[in-house]
Order: sequence, then C-alpha cells, then structure tokens
Amino acid sequence: MASPVVGVRSYLANLFAGATRVSTGASGDEIVVFRRARRNKPVAYRILASSYGLGASGNQSISGNLAVTGTSTLTGNVTAGGTLAVTGTSAHTGNATFAGTLAVTGTSTLTGAVTTGGTITSQSSLVVTKASRRTDAAFLALTDAATIAVDMSASWNFAVTLGDNRTLGTPTGLHEGQSGWIRVTQDGAGSRTLAYSAAWTFGNAGAPTLSTAAGKVDLIHYVVTDAATPVIHAVFHKAA
Repeated sequence: MASPVVGVRSYLANLFAGATRVSTGASGDEIVVFRRARRNKPVAYRILASSYGLGASGNQSISGNLAVTGTSTLTGNVTAGGTLAVTGTSAHTGNATFAGTLAVTGTSTLTGAVTTGGTITSQSSLVVTKASRRTDAAFLALTDAATIAVDMSASWNFAVTLGDNRTLGTPTGLHEGQSGWIRVTQDGAGSRTLAYSAAWTFGNAGAPTLSTAAGKVDLIHYVVTDAATPVIHAVFHKAA
C-alpha cells in the first residue's frame, strides 16, 4: 500500500501543474516542498504529513501556519512565524518559538523553552516541564555599561558585575506580575555605585547603597506592578 505522504505528493503534483518537489524530510514522515512560478514569482508549498503524524529530528522553521492533526514529535528547535494548531498529541524536546498563536486541542508537552508572541490556548492539556522553567529561572548575565539594560522577556533572574559606577535602566519586555532577582557583584576594585531609573521604587527605604568591598554580592528582589508606566517595586538584600 502506498504511503499516505506519497499520495499527498502525487495529488499536489497534479493540482499544481508543473510543480517540482525540491526537498523532503525523513521517510515516512516527510516534509515536502513544491515550487512553481505563480504570477512570475516563485512559490513554495510546504506540505506536512500531519494527518498521519509528523516526526522531525532537526531544527524546523515554518514561516506560515502549521496545523497538526496527528502525532507530532519534534526533537529539535521549532520556530513558527504563523499560527501553530495542534489537535493531536505533540511532544517538543527542543526550544519552541511562536510568533503567532499556539492553540492546543490535544496534548502538547514542551520540555524546552517556550516563547510566544501571541496567545496560548489549550482546550486539553498543555504541559511545560520543569526543565523549561529551570532554564527561565537561571541568572542571565547583563552587559555592564553606563546604563545597564534589562530585557525581562529573556529571563526572570539577572546578574551583573559592576566595572564602574552604573545606572540600572528601565527594563524592556515587562510583564505585569513578573518577579525575580538581580544579583549585583562588585568587581576587583570595589566601591562601585548603582543608581536607578525612575521605574524602580524601593518604597520608604529609598534607593539602596551597595556593599563596597571587592567581590561583594548584593541582591535586588523585584516585582513588576505596572508594565505600562512602568513601575517595579524592589527590595534590597545587602551582603553580610
């Protein structure tokens, strides 16, 4: 009996007269791309064996929408520029980045880091494993500069070693309710100071004074209370 994928390929070859298959994936779970001239422009058709299950062991990049009605197993990284709709079972062991909407009506298990620019909708079961949460919780090194930039969409926790007197800038990528830690370390010279942009508030205590000894580590615990203005409430924990 012919493979369902082969049947799809033959159907498309007839449907798109003059179409040429230019690439395929693994046998049995193929990704078939057809290319033809349409209005004097090359057009690529990416056909997934989604009704019969999709398996991919390498990194996958999809510029359009991806609809999977069967079983999807992806061991590499997945980048989707459109919408990902999963009605069957989906397992992702790599990182997943969705610029559009992630809609799950079946079971989706994501063990890597997940980034989405749209909405995540789950009508069944969406599981993000501890491995992904641990990745997000790791301290992300900030670049030491006159004004220290913080992209809060990249992590929850951050770390910086001061090489001179600095200012902690207004973060970008804010999400209301996000909280975490910023680890501030004095370099070998010590006595570095840290000022704060207007977004940071330390309540009645006011802006804190860092430890001055070389190599000392202070911690700032923060929570984003207003992502639009923005307002970030923080508590300072000075080194012993």
